Amino acid sequence: MAGGGVIGLLSIALWLFHVPIFRLLGADAATLSYIYIYWGPQLLSAWLGALLYFSYSVFRAHGDTRLPGKMMVLSSLVNLALDPLLIFGVGDWEGWGLPGAAWATAIAFTVGLMVTTRKLLKRQWASQLGLWLEAKQSWRPLQASPPQRWSAN
Repeated sequence: MAGGGVIGLLSIALWLFHVPIFRLLGADAATLSYIYIYWGPQLLSAWLGALLYFSYSVFRAHGDTRLPGKMMVLSSLVNLALDPLLIFGVGDWEGWGLPGAAWATAIAFTVGLMVTTRKLLKRQWASQLGLWLEAKQSWRPLQASPPQRWSAN
């Protein structure tokens, strides 16, 4: 949850300050107009991807490496199928161009999150019961030990 919050805040900050950041990188007004239509869905995709990868970590921590592997393949296949449709369109619909790639990734990560969240809840690995107690117990050894000093001996 903390990782998702940090990445979410970082994404919001990058959205709010994208104009000065990209101007410092040399973007002109025409380039900024392209960035504007792409940057929002790309940041959403980054956040959803981080949440998905964090959920993979929960499975791995419980010894299940198979589901994260399957979900990586599934989300990649969904992205692979949606990319040409959302970028170039189909039939009379022209597609969204570059932002379509970011939207395809966001949809693929959302599909992965829906499956992993369902499995996390079913296995009761996403329970908040005892979360603060566990965090407090995990943090205690870090507070109690003085910093180690390394010598060059």
